[in-house]
Amino acid sequence: MAELYVDTEGLFEAVGEFDQEIKMCDQCIQALEECGRAIQRLADSEKYQADLHKLQRKIEVLRKCRENFRQAQTTLNDIRRCYEQVEQQPYEPDLEKLFLASLGSFGSLGSNTAGIVQMFQNGVDKKTLIGMTKRLIKNFGNLAEEAYEKEPDWKRVFRGKYELQHKKGWEHVLDNLKNYRFLGEKNIGEKIKVGTNWAGVAFSGILNAIDNYEEFGTTKSKRFWAETFLETTFDVVEDLTVSSAVSFALTMICGGASVVAISAATAGVLWAIDEASECITEKSGEESKSIAEVVSDGILDGIESKKKERDKK
Repeated sequence: MAELYVDTEGLFEAVGEFDQEIKMCDQCIQALEECGRAIQRLADSEKYQADLHKLQRKIEVLRKCRENFRQAQTTLNDIRRCYEQVEQQPYEPDLEKLFLASLGSFGSLGSNTAGIVQMFQNGVDKKTLIGMTKRLIKNFGNLAEEAYEKEPDWKRVFRGKYELQHKKGWEHVLDNLKNYRFLGEKNIGEKIKVGTNWAGVAFSGILNAIDNYEEFGTTKSKRFWAETFLETTFDVVEDLTVSSAVSFALTMICGGASVVAISAATAGVLWAIDEASECITEKSGEESKSIAEVVSDGILDGIESKKKERDKK
């Protein structure tokens, strides 16, 4: 997401540079006034009256320039102080984002409610519409999966799955990976769900592309496509990794965990990771960035740096 970044140190240097300009104006005014006095001391100074008037007008122009410099310096210094006060304010985590992410864990009812709340908060734009479409497609996949069960329980779709799961070791990872695999003994409903999971990845890529377009202003940049691909890939890997780790941890601690509990805890961990990343990048003087942006920028910056080193050799 594109954001405004202000270099307060640069503003401070610019304020200092105005002092030099004002000093130069004062020196020029002093020099011209001295010339005027020297002319007036001449015995035949009367024939230079027209030149003295021109000289006086130049001095007035310089005085106005000096006053404009002072006003610009004061304004710029006030702007710098305002931004410094904003930077010194403590970082406030986005608790509404955490609430909506957790709400989306409670079946299609919670997911759709979170999407509607976001529309009311942010307005109906392309990003909220894409996000809502992503939710609806995911809900359709859950609905299709349940429809092909031997004994469908529609409550599981609308309110979430609360049955405890007891898995061991790598079963947590393998179970998550199955959500993206068409191969294996799967019925039609499970295959539809896999398809909707991949559709969700595609919509995540579109959302990342929108954010990067706001940053770059074009789709013709190689960096635009590279960042979009890496951020989307990282989102999927991060979600699988955190979900597997949370599932394993809850099983070890509690002996088992429901899908709703795993999903809600995963949403909380992902939120905490992004908030920490945004807080750290903001406090370091950069624009706030999610962990996906930090990782993708780090990889691409490293590649570009190595390429420049090779070109120098």
